[in-house]
Amino acid sequence: MSIFARLKKRAAFPVGDTGLHIRELTFKQVENVQALEDPELKTWLTLAYCMVSAAGEREYPDAGSVEELARAVKADAVEHITPGVLNQIMQAMERLAKPVNQEALQKN
Repeated sequence: MSIFARLKKRAAFPVGDTGLHIRELTFKQVENVQALEDPELKTWLTLAYCMVSAAGEREYPDAGSVEELARAVKADAVEHITPGVLNQIMQAMERLAKPVNQEALQKN
């Protein structure tokens, strides 16, 4: 399997048994998150960028400013996401951000 096929496969990483899927943020998206001053909005914008369908399509496409996007996700999330689920999402994001094991890559 090529490296690009592996990257595409990681476009919809499952979050435990929650039924949710996430993907890694692009460099541009990371810049957008870091540019926000409000730490709470940073969390919601990160969710807006990382939450995807099982097919890898973003659940929250860009609409308006990054602040508006973050607020839209927050409005939905406060009704549906528990702190435990948010914790699972953040742990899954950390796993995605870890570099690939070079030894495992060489074996394949």
